[in-house]
Amino acid sequence: MLTMTRLFCKGKARAISLIHNRKDLRWTKRGPKLKGNAMTLEEITAQMQTRVADKGGIDGKTVKFDFSGDGVLTIDGTKSPAEVNNDNADADCTVIVEKDVFESIASGEENAQMAFMSGKLKVEGDMGIAMQLGSILG
Repeated sequence: MLTMTRLFCKGKARAISLIHNRKDLRWTKRGPKLKGNAMTLEEITAQMQTRVADKGGIDGKTVKFDFSGDGVLTIDGTKSPAEVNNDNADADCTVIVEKDVFESIASGEENAQMAFMSGKLKVEGDMGIAMQLGSILG
């Protein structure tokens, strides 16, 4: 079945019409992305290990990302160097978010504050730690 999608660009007086027959597309700021191309927990963990190795963790604090049934990712800043793993241990701050939303935030396609305000991202524990995550994710 062909579907016509009309996108209106902010600040521009034009509309773009697209015809597609894919049900597995979702639209991002950078264009269409296949829904089925989500990263695995292992891929997200490897990516975060690289980022934390480059930028460090949050000193003396532990942050856990709970992917709502798809596993967890923990950044342990109490260790030197900071460690990234998939242990479901206690944390100073827990961020509850779907994996696809996390990917969008980490890639810069979505703003973490907007995701929080719209309820896509929830924080339990120390909100001050959550505010420092931009240095790691960005």
